[in-house]
Amino acid sequence: MPIELITSAPLWVLLFCPLVGWLYAFLLYRKEHSLALSRVRVFALVFFRFLTVTILSFLLSGAYIKSLSRSVEKPIIVFVQDNSASIRLAHDSLFLNEYTKNLKQALNTLSEKFEVKNFTFGKNVSEQNTFDFTEQETDFSGLFEELNVRFSNTNTGALIVSSDGLYNRGNNPLYQSKQSSYPIYTIALGDTVQKKDLLISAVTYNRQVSAGNRILMEVHIEGRDAAGAQTEFKVEDETGVIFSRPLQINNKQFSTKIPVSFIPTGKGIKKYRLTTGAVDGELTNGNNSRDIYIEVTDRKTKILLLATAPHPDITAIRQCLESNPDYELTYSPIRDFNQSLRIFNLIIFHQSPANQQELSLARQAIKEKIPCWFICGLQTSPILFNQLETGISIQDYRPAISEMLPVLNTTFSAFILNPDLTPTLNSYPPLTGNFGSYRATGPLQTLLFQKIGNVNTQQPLLAFNSVNVKIAVLTGEGIWRWKLDEYRSSENQKSLHEIISKTVQYLLYNEDKNPLRVYYKKEYTAGEPLIFEAELYNASGELNNEPDVKITVTGEDHKQFDFVFSKTRENSYMLNAGRLDKGKYRLKAFSKSGETPVTYEGEFSIAQTDIESLNSMADHQLLNSMAVLSGGKMYYPDQLSAMADELLNRNDIKPVSYSETKLRDLIDLKWLFALLVIWLSLEWFVRKQSGSY
Repeated sequence: MPIELITSAPLWVLLFCPLVGWLYAFLLYRKEHSLALSRVRVFALVFFRFLTVTILSFLLSGAYIKSLSRSVEKPIIVFVQDNSASIRLAHDSLFLNEYTKNLKQALNTLSEKFEVKNFTFGKNVSEQNTFDFTEQETDFSGLFEELNVRFSNTNTGALIVSSDGLYNRGNNPLYQSKQSSYPIYTIALGDTVQKKDLLISAVTYNRQVSAGNRILMEVHIEGRDAAGAQTEFKVEDETGVIFSRPLQINNKQFSTKIPVSFIPTGKGIKKYRLTTGAVDGELTNGNNSRDIYIEVTDRKTKILLLATAPHPDITAIRQCLESNPDYELTYSPIRDFNQSLRIFNLIIFHQSPANQQELSLARQAIKEKIPCWFICGLQTSPILFNQLETGISIQDYRPAISEMLPVLNTTFSAFILNPDLTPTLNSYPPLTGNFGSYRATGPLQTLLFQKIGNVNTQQPLLAFNSVNVKIAVLTGEGIWRWKLDEYRSSENQKSLHEIISKTVQYLLYNEDKNPLRVYYKKEYTAGEPLIFEAELYNASGELNNEPDVKITVTGEDHKQFDFVFSKTRENSYMLNAGRLDKGKYRLKAFSKSGETPVTYEGEFSIAQTDIESLNSMADHQLLNSMAVLSGGKMYYPDQLSAMADELLNRNDIKPVSYSETKLRDLIDLKWLFALLVIWLSLEWFVRKQSGSY
C-alpha cells in the first residue's frame, strides 16, 4: 500500500518548522547550568523538545498522508435450493441425505476459490444453508427479482438453482433467465416419470351463501396412471356424508368435473371435507382430500338497478350480479320505478340523473344513506350530476364525446384486485362520456384513472367517496365492450366481473358500529401468518389506543390461544398471531371504551393447501432451457462434482481488483499523538526531578 506525505503549505514554509523547533529548544535550555543534569541528558532533553515542536509546527501547517489501497473481491457463486414439498414427494429421505452430503462437498470445493452465498426459496427467499422441503408454494419469478436486488452491481459469477422445475406462483422464469447477467446452472431434482396418483385438483365455489340457498360447487378430480381403479368421492360436514358419487378411472390420464349441490344447515362458517378414496400404489394420499369453508349468512342482499334508458351495459351488470346467489337484483327503468328505496342495500344509477325527477330520486337515496353507484354516460346531465355532490364534478363540459381508456391506480388500497388484471385493462376499448374536465371535489379513492388518447391523466374513471355515504362513480358508459373484448381474447369475463363484484362488495360493506372493530381475513391458508388489525373508538367517534386490546382464539378442539394487540402510532392496534393448524376458529376481543367494557366476536378458517402435491412430474425441460438461455448448463444430482469443476475452470469468472485513494490528516494519527505526549511527559518528569520549573 504506497504512502505519500503531502502538505497544503508551500515547501519554503516547511523550512521554518525545524527553525521554530530549534529556537524554542534554545530559549528553553540556554541556561543549561540551572539543571542538575549531565551534559548528555541535557542534550537529550533539547533534542526531544526540538523534535516535538518541529513535528507540532509541521502538523499545524496542514500535513496529509495520501495512501493507495488495493482490494481483491472474489467472484460470488449464489446457490439456491428449492425448498418446496414437491421435492420430498419425489425423493425418499435416504436420497435427500446423500444429496445433501454431496452438495455440501461441492459447495465447499467452490468456496476455496469463490464466495458462496446460500439461499432457499419457496413462496419467499431466505438466506440459509439448511432445508426441510416443507414450503407449500414455489415462485421462480419472485426468486429472480429478489436476487437482482441483492446482487446488482456485485461481482456475481454464476447462479446455481437446485429444483424440480415445478412452480405454482408467479410468472414463467424463462424470460428472466434470458435477461440474467450471469450464467445459471441448474440441478435437476424430481422424477419426470408420471407416478400413480388420484387427486382433487381444484374446487370452484362461492365462499358466502345466504341461508336457505343451495351451495353449488364444481370439483375437479384427476387420475394419473391409475386406469382401472375404482373409488368414491364424498362431501362431509359435521353431521356426516351429505353427497357421494362413485368414481371409475377409465384411462391413464383421467379428468372429470363433479357438480355438487346441497342446502346447508345452520349459520356461520361451515366446514366441508371433500375426499376421494385412495387407490393401490398411489404416490401420496395428501392430495386426496380438501377442506373448504363457506360462510352461511342470514339473508340476501337487495340491489336495485335503475336505468335512464335501455343499454347493453345493463346486461353486463345483471349477468355478473345475478351469478351471485347472495344478491337479489331488481331492475327497473327509472321512469317506471315506484317502490320504496329503503328496502334496498345498494342502488345502481345508469346514466342518471338525466332530468329533475331522476335527480330527486338520487338525492333521496343519498339522504337515506343508501350506498349508490352512478354510471355516467352521454345521457347524464352534467349540471344535475354536479348537484349530487358525489365527490366528482364535471367542469368545462361541452356537447361532445370523450373517449376514456382505463389506467389502474397501483396505490389504490380500499380493496385488493388480482395483479393479473393490468394486462386485461390495458387491452380494453375506451368508455364514452360527456366531454369535460372531471375533478375531485372531495376525498376520493380512485381505482381507475382516465387515459385520453396516449395521455395518462389524473382524472377519475372509477372512484369511491365515503364521507357521508358510500358512493362510487364510473364516469363513462360502454362496459359491455369490455365484456366482448375480454371474451374474444380469453373466452371469459373474469376481469370485468371482478371489477363489478369488488365495487359492489365494497359499497355493500356496512361499517361496524361497535366501538371495537377487528379486521381480518375470513379464510387463511395453512402456514400463512394470522394478521389482525383493530380499532377502538371513544364516545366521540375518535380513535383511541390507550386501553389494551386482548383477543382469545378458540379452535374446533376448544383449545384457546390468548394474545395482546400491539399499539401503533396511528392510534390503532396490530397483532401477528403466528401460524395455527388448519381448521375453523372463533375469536373474541376484549377492551374498554371509557369505563364501558366492549367485545368483538367473529370467525375465520385456515384451509390446508397442498398445492405442491397437485403436480408430481418434474419439469427438467424448463430447467435446461433456463440454463441454456443464460449460458449455463443443467446437471443431475450425481454430477455435482462435475458441475463444481466446470465452474472452477471457467475463464470468465474472475476476481475483481479495486483501488481506492485515501487522504488523511497527519494530525489524526493516534500513535503520533501518543508519542508526542510521551516525549513531553518524559521531559517534564526529568525537569521536575532536577528541580527545574
